Amino acid sequence: MKKSTLFLCIIIISSLVINAQNVAQSGKKVKDQKVSSDYDRNSMTFYYLDFNETHSDLVKQKFSSFAVPDKFYDNTLDVKFLKMLNDRASITSTSVFTKQLNTSSLDNVLSENKAGQKLISKWFNRTNGMFGVDVLKERGMYNATDADYVVAQASKRGKAALMDMGMNLVDKSYVLMFDFSNVMTMNEYYEKNKTEAKNRTSNGFTADVTGYLYKLDFNDSVAAIFFQDYWIGENDPNRESKMKAFESTSFPLKFVSTFTQPLSASQLNPGQKLAPKTQKSSDQLMQDLVNSGMNGIITKIENKFDEFRVKAFVTGVRPITSKIGRKEGLKFDQRYFVYENIQTNSGETITKRKGVVKAIKISDNRDITSGETQPSQFYQTSGWKIDNFGMFMEQKNAVGINLFLGLTNTEFTGFAGRAEFYISTLIYEGAVKRGRSGLLSSLHLYIEGGYETQENLNTEYDFLKLSAGFGKELYPIPNFHIAPFVGYGLEKATWDNVADNKISSQFVEGGLRAGINATYNIQLVGSVNYKYVLFSEEQDKDGTKVKDITYDDTFPNRGGIGYSFGIRFMF
Repeated sequence: MKKSTLFLCIIIISSLVINAQNVAQSGKKVKDQKVSSDYDRNSMTFYYLDFNETHSDLVKQKFSSFAVPDKFYDNTLDVKFLKMLNDRASITSTSVFTKQLNTSSLDNVLSENKAGQKLISKWFNRTNGMFGVDVLKERGMYNATDADYVVAQASKRGKAALMDMGMNLVDKSYVLMFDFSNVMTMNEYYEKNKTEAKNRTSNGFTADVTGYLYKLDFNDSVAAIFFQDYWIGENDPNRESKMKAFESTSFPLKFVSTFTQPLSASQLNPGQKLAPKTQKSSDQLMQDLVNSGMNGIITKIENKFDEFRVKAFVTGVRPITSKIGRKEGLKFDQRYFVYENIQTNSGETITKRKGVVKAIKISDNRDITSGETQPSQFYQTSGWKIDNFGMFMEQKNAVGINLFLGLTNTEFTGFAGRAEFYISTLIYEGAVKRGRSGLLSSLHLYIEGGYETQENLNTEYDFLKLSAGFGKELYPIPNFHIAPFVGYGLEKATWDNVADNKISSQFVEGGLRAGINATYNIQLVGSVNYKYVLFSEEQDKDGTKVKDITYDDTFPNRGGIGYSFGIRFMF
């Protein structure tokens, strides 16, 4: 009992120390630079690079069904597949860490397919050689915020001012080319790697995907040349010559960056432990592979480039609200940082992070603003006071995985590690899709493993424990959370014996975890849990039952209440 009391005291004292450190962290200057609060919607065009390889037709089919996310204007063109005339090896550059296609080859493919002209034609709704501004007007209106609407209404031009905003969006046109390489079924993968038959346990697909990001260069000088030399309106006397000039010119697309990630969409074969009762078809697994690849590349782009991250001002504080929603691709439990730009005495503007919030109610704002857009709601997980007097939030994607490392303490001390996987977004976006859902926020699946040693009747036992279950985090105040949890587990006890027997037990567990922030993504976490053993048995080395065991009699003080203490890292 003394050990348990001391253990709890350590948790409380350490929590207070770390929380004091968090006060200083919450107002920390952000990487010595200013974070802009400006945000406009980008437009996106997707291309598939077709090398006509094995499985290319199936990948192309699934690629076609992938919709451009709501946060982008859809600039899908008449051609989605770019046929690559050269074989992959001849246009691939290899370095120590990467293997990528030559950008010069990609430049040529885009030029040959007149991607630049097609994008300009899309923006200015070119028909029979003539241009118009209907698309510009529509997108300018759709891009406008409530603040833009109020300012426009106060001006002489009214809504016409919102329509003009569309012109600024043309230069925010991006082209993203996807290259799915090394696409193999799991059987092909096993054959290539000469995997032993006993280890060929899965079916599905594996691949690599690389995304090549380009941007349409439609700066002021390019725009001036376009309107002067190529614009064709009604009754234009130079129509024929301008049409020929437009068709023969090249509107530049600038290479921005490249992103690569490995892919796998597989499932355990029927008959394997933990194999799904209903197997997905090859068609479904390929769709999973393509979707995960395209979503993964888009996420990498958002993480790297500021202009792809949604930003919006805080409009309310109880609850915290902001006028973004489905139009901006906001998802349930998605993470945002809250910033404030502050001017120093020297006149320099610096940015300070004031808090971290997650979305709990998503507004469906996919319409042209009328000045009264319903805001989305957020709950705060880190930082201190947030106000709506100039603070703004910026999208900051999280991986959605936490790792815990620490000590366990029942009658004896051992080590524990836990992985937590947030499933709240998956459940909400897949089923609920509307309304506020506090029950689902910060809901996670956990898998925990532990190791302890204990001497009992002059015999030393080694215990290995593995459990899995669900936890639900609640944030009554920023920087502090509690998380009730419930789970099911297995435990194996081994000791030196001639027959190599072991004691196998199954148990259920439940309890309460509590954590306090050191930073927004590092927490000191303690827990109180109760373990109830369902049954135990002694097994031989082959896992065959030898006899039943009364757990509490064999291992007194191991069941019942226990404690743990450690550090959690959030990714």
